[in-house]
Amino acid sequence: MASAPGPSASVTRRVGAWGSSLPTLLVVLVALAVLSAALAWRHRDDFAVYRAYWLSAQAPVEARFNALSATTTEAALQAHFNGLPLQCSDVPRVAGTYGDRICRAGLQRIDGVPALQLAAYFDTGRLVTVAIDLPWWAHHAALRQLVTQFGAPASIDLRPVEGSVVVWRTRSGAVDLNRDPGWDPLKPGLLQWHADAPDDLAPLTATPPATPPASEK
Repeated sequence: MASAPGPSASVTRRVGAWGSSLPTLLVVLVALAVLSAALAWRHRDDFAVYRAYWLSAQAPVEARFNALSATTTEAALQAHFNGLPLQCSDVPRVAGTYGDRICRAGLQRIDGVPALQLAAYFDTGRLVTVAIDLPWWAHHAALRQLVTQFGAPASIDLRPVEGSVVVWRTRSGAVDLNRDPGWDPLKPGLLQWHADAPDDLAPLTATPPATPPASEK
């Protein structure tokens, strides 16, 4: 009768199996390292935002989108977000921007959903847009929160920059969120509120529109 293989033969087989799979494992590890480095480089400008999110303490806020309108001023917006420390500055009015003034603030949670930062855009004193960056992993929680708050969406729109967005109507505007979180775990999702802008609204300030660059005239 043939004798059963001894322990050394079993160990040899296991070592051989590991040896045969080692090149594949190395290829996978190298691919992951390259992908991680590429993502880190692509989002190098976002490191400060993520660092502030993880290391700073910021009180949670409520969006209350139905209470926002084009007539909301900077002071009213700060009160709306319970004293959120907004940092505001004038910006040039150029193509592709929302207005002539922007206010920013770091966030940690909004309506119970993780959030990175908020940017509010004003044009001649009137609120145009509130944009909220959400971490990738918070997308589905934000979508559920919006459905709970506003019900079924009014539409799903295809936009040149954002791609497909889900849209809900609010009392004086509309709120939208990108339909899918995407494949990039470091790319923030974008939750936006846009004010309705009736043509008969007069500017709240006497600041004249910025002169467009010569290339736009």
